[in-house]
Amino acid sequence: MESDQDALLEFLELAITWHELEYSKANLIPPDHWMAFVERHRWTNPARVERIFSLATDVVMTAERAAGHRPERTHRRDSAACLQQ
Repeated sequence: MESDQDALLEFLELAITWHELEYSKANLIPPDHWMAFVERHRWTNPARVERIFSLATDVVMTAERAAGHRPERTHRRDSAACLQQ
């Protein structure tokens, strides 16, 4: 994600649409686990990645509050490149 702008855009799109689409059956890490995901991995620029994931998490949580929803809590893992373990 750090060097792949397409992956970054895909991740931001995921954050923006999280509350609108049904992701519970997808193999994705839910937003409330994104920061833990960041902490478990090594990054070239950890501060930048933390900012990206913090912003994306804030986007999801703000949209969820506005829509009156809470993010789905699952322990699934993403198979997409931007959130692989």
